[in-house]
Amino acid sequence: ATARGALTAELVELLQAAPELRLLGQLEPAEARVTALDTEVVDADRSGVTRMGGSDAAVQLVLGVTVLALVTVGVPAVVDGQLGGVLLASLLVLAVAAAEAVGPLPMASRALVTASTAARRLREVLDAPPPAPDPSESQRRDPPDRDAPLVHDRATATYPGSAEPAVHDLALTLAPGQRIAVVGRSGAGKSTLAALTVRFLDPDRGEVRLEDLSLTCLTGEQVRGAVALSPQDAHLLAGTIGDELRLAAPGASEEELAAALAAARLDAFVAELPEGLDTPIGEAGDRLSGGQRHRVALARTLLVGAPLVVLDEPTADLDATTGRAFLADALRSAGERGVLLLTHDLRALPVVDEVVVLEEGRIAARGTHEQLLATDRGYATRVALEFATQ
Repeated sequence: ATARGALTAELVELLQAAPELRLLGQLEPAEARVTALDTEVVDADRSGVTRMGGSDAAVQLVLGVTVLALVTVGVPAVVDGQLGGVLLASLLVLAVAAAEAVGPLPMASRALVTASTAARRLREVLDAPPPAPDPSESQRRDPPDRDAPLVHDRATATYPGSAEPAVHDLALTLAPGQRIAVVGRSGAGKSTLAALTVRFLDPDRGEVRLEDLSLTCLTGEQVRGAVALSPQDAHLLAGTIGDELRLAAPGASEEELAAALAAARLDAFVAELPEGLDTPIGEAGDRLSGGQRHRVALARTLLVGAPLVVLDEPTADLDATTGRAFLADALRSAGERGVLLLTHDLRALPVVDEVVVLEEGRIAARGTHEQLLATDRGYATRVALEFATQ
């Protein structure tokens, strides 16, 4: 079962990453790994079939010997009147029935091992405690008004199993209508900030709260009703455009879906499709371009209706022109919502209210774009390089 699971995982990875593996010249080694695992699975299956065949043969052999012994001993006894013929027939039927009952046991034992392995894996997932469990009934509170600001009050957070905090002493306030960009290189702590903001993770020290109410007093559903997250790797399911949007708002009307599409600048594209909202988007949205996938994810996030929105690396995998247009549309479509923009892309910074620079999980600098250009040489250099390459 372990080998079969490894084969499945390796095969899925090969199918998903085949173009990149081919470009890197690693397709043949990946195929060799799949072949080796497949051989291991086949050998294990062959060994299991051999053992099962031996068990079946042993059962049939015991049955044959038992029947032969009963006939050899029983027939003379019946002839001599020492044993009734009906009793001998009953003994023969009993022997055959016992063999039929015992015969499936080897196959059942093998199935039990496979099922036990699968059950153990499921239990590992189902029994794993959530990183940020919901509060008890006595601790639970109603969320504050929609105009409540989100406050990170010297928040320090460590992922389970990690020895070092991912972020340290974060101090940040986001109010509806405000635009804040958090910039930093990969690993600076931006995704951890996003996890804290929507309570996928609780701080070890400090606090994250809505106005004066700690997020630990709210359920995950309540938090994500106040703060909507558009993650960096937003996943699209294999359904239609309408199905994808209704994940965020199952009861949304056609008018509400149309408004979200218009806000994300997808309305014209959808209007040109013969099936409109009922157009299939393929596995993980593979029938859409990269920009279209990002816009569908944005429309889905807007449909949540939360007063605060977190956009985590919204221009990842987009070229400069598409990324610039998408950022402008994302900030425009947010309207009166507060927007926390987590990015290593500096193109949107001139139009946000505040820029926060993260380095190694700490706030290294903050201010308006113009202030940082004037006071932070590293920031100014990065901005110059960014715009020079466009």
